[in-house]
Amino acid sequence: MNAKFVRILNEIPGVLLTKTQLNQFEYYYNELKVWNNKMNLTGSTDQQVIYFDHFLDSVFPAYAYEGIFSSEINVLDVGTGAGFPGLPIKILFPKIRICLLDSIGKRTKFLTHIISSLGLENVNIVNSRAEAAAHTKIFREQFDIVLSRAVAKLQMLSEITIPFVKLGGTCIFFKGNNPQAEIIESEGSISVLGGKISGIYLKPEDEKFLFRGSLIRVTKQIKTPESFPRKSWNLKNKPLGFE
Repeated sequence: MNAKFVRILNEIPGVLLTKTQLNQFEYYYNELKVWNNKMNLTGSTDQQVIYFDHFLDSVFPAYAYEGIFSSEINVLDVGTGAGFPGLPIKILFPKIRICLLDSIGKRTKFLTHIISSLGLENVNIVNSRAEAAAHTKIFREQFDIVLSRAVAKLQMLSEITIPFVKLGGTCIFFKGNNPQAEIIESEGSISVLGGKISGIYLKPEDEKFLFRGSLIRVTKQIKTPESFPRKSWNLKNKPLGFE
């Protein structure tokens, strides 16, 4: 196990790493390498890339927002792909109840295998498009925290995530180093969806915790209108505020 990786994880407030958790991260990495030969789960399976650019990147909200995953809350990861950021967070904070949502069946098959092999409890894996799942009673406005590390504009991400959040709940978006233009562009649409940007975390240059970008935090203030999210074509071609 990479000593630097272990040291940085131990810097997260409230984390007391166990041997079981370290073994789970190691197994996860090894299975990513094996399964990546059969399907495209991640661009690189280099150990340094997986441990630092994916595992540590995924758990950064726990470092930035102390205590955010300390209780038995309901968490949703939209567009989870190979399990980022939801699965590393679940390994580190096993008490949370988490749903991993992805539209590609091969990815959810991989996640089902990993969850079963690691013996993790209170994990739901859903193979569905977010814009469809968000209109179902079992998912709509049911989550305390919704995460997304998916590569998409903040306007689109907001529309497919905010409908899942309970009133008073939170969305956390993983963005790049300079998110200001996206933030300005999306403030109006976030408001229409019932949310408000309540925090922007920009990593200081001298911060020891390795993280490649920024975090945008949105708080759900009012219920999302039933018409949102819209169907996929409208999401991509008619962003809110530009119809």
